[in-house]
Amino acid sequence: MRSGAYFKPGTLVFCTFYLGKLMKPGDLVRYSAYPHCELHVSGMVGLVVSVSYILDDPGWVETSPVVDVIWNMDRGINYPAGTVSWDYVDELEMVDAHEV
Repeated sequence: MRSGAYFKPGTLVFCTFYLGKLMKPGDLVRYSAYPHCELHVSGMVGLVVSVSYILDDPGWVETSPVVDVIWNMDRGINYPAGTVSWDYVDELEMVDAHEV
């Protein structure tokens, strides 16, 4: 897929940003337009299956929170639809919040 394949010149993209981005298991999410323009407009949605956490792998220096997500579409050969993967909370936006 080529960058910008979904946009015509002059197209505006509106996104909703959530301060604090509190995500919990059961929430439906999608990728934010930045930095994932093509994934944002692809129609891909995911189900959050964990609370947010910080990766603690040896040598990992990132401190941005992540959540585990099951996506409804393939994200490449290593992540077919239905595979659990972690994603940065700051790169996701809420589609629908799960009410407890």
